Amino acid sequence: MRAPAAVLTLLALLPAPARAEENPGVSAAPILQMTPGARASGMGSAFTAVADDLSALHFNPAGLSNLDHRNVNFTYLKGFQDQSVEHIAAATPLPFAGVIGNGYTTLAAGLTLAQNGKIEVNRTNADGSFRDTRSLNAGGDLVASVGFSERALESTFEGKGRPVTLRHFIGVGAKYVRSTLAEQYSASAWGGDLGYQLRCPELGVSFGAAAQNFGTQMKFIEEGDPLPLTFRTGFAYFLPLDLLETPPSQSVLFSLDGDYLYYERTPHANIGVEYSAMRMYHLRLGYQIHRDVAGLTFGFGLAWRGLGVDYAWALNDALGDIHRFGLTWRFGKVSARTRERPSRPYIESMPESEDLDEIEKKTPELLDEPTKPRRRASDYDKGAPGWIY
Repeated sequence: MRAPAAVLTLLALLPAPARAEENPGVSAAPILQMTPGARASGMGSAFTAVADDLSALHFNPAGLSNLDHRNVNFTYLKGFQDQSVEHIAAATPLPFAGVIGNGYTTLAAGLTLAQNGKIEVNRTNADGSFRDTRSLNAGGDLVASVGFSERALESTFEGKGRPVTLRHFIGVGAKYVRSTLAEQYSASAWGGDLGYQLRCPELGVSFGAAAQNFGTQMKFIEEGDPLPLTFRTGFAYFLPLDLLETPPSQSVLFSLDGDYLYYERTPHANIGVEYSAMRMYHLRLGYQIHRDVAGLTFGFGLAWRGLGVDYAWALNDALGDIHRFGLTWRFGKVSARTRERPSRPYIESMPESEDLDEIEKKTPELLDEPTKPRRRASDYDKGAPGWIY
């Protein structure tokens, strides 16, 4: 990208943007609104209720409890012109009961690095004549995040002659964001996420909700802008196409999401579908509604022996297409029995010291040892020699 020196100078001298409360539509760190995962992107980012892979760290931290393997994922995004984003994340189920004590605890961490390419600045002398051209980094972003989830509650009831289970999960996340601009300005902020997910395996439905990016402001010059506070909710339905196999060899996953950018006062809707065959091949399609820079999305994936490869493409008429490539490695499965292990019982109250004294003063009573009737030797025992035994 090329920009004259006057443009860069003007940007540097502009006063700080007004606060979001005074000027709706202003928020910082747009990198936080970018979908990192290729699978979720292929489904139109309708992933709040699905949230069953490492993308849950971005959409809904409560969904991390769905991971029964240790996971490592790397995603590369090729964006507008020379923009690029690299994202790496890892998660592991934890073999303890958690804070509430109902198990299914999971810990995850992620790191996102974004580069916005180069700009060439033409510098001039005092008399206005051309001096030289200097190449600068346009800017970049760094996002470091952690997430934790666990099962809050599980209940079972009878529905149409069969038991129906409701599993409630909650999750929290924390993140650190740092952005740079033209190698001269930088700003950082801390943020957090809260998430909830409800799953009903027998009916194949799930529901999710999350509040994201609440935290401190990012200040480049004088006044700061808040992080893009987002509220999202979603619904998903899993339809097995082969009822004779468990898990089914073919299935379709439908998802519907809605999100609301608080400071921008802008709602969005996302629709996604994923078809899976032989639990190895996946085809995805999605659409993002009421967005200026995104619309139709498409993707596919291949999973084999713990390795997964995913690709997603997003249509963008204004700024060009966006491509995402993802690589996932699953290993070290943690059994459901281990993850469901309840907390160890504890003593709610200790006996008073007077009660202990009374117990110590008591003399134990001896019980009469029961007498066993003598066994009468049979005629066979009398006649057999002892060495046989």
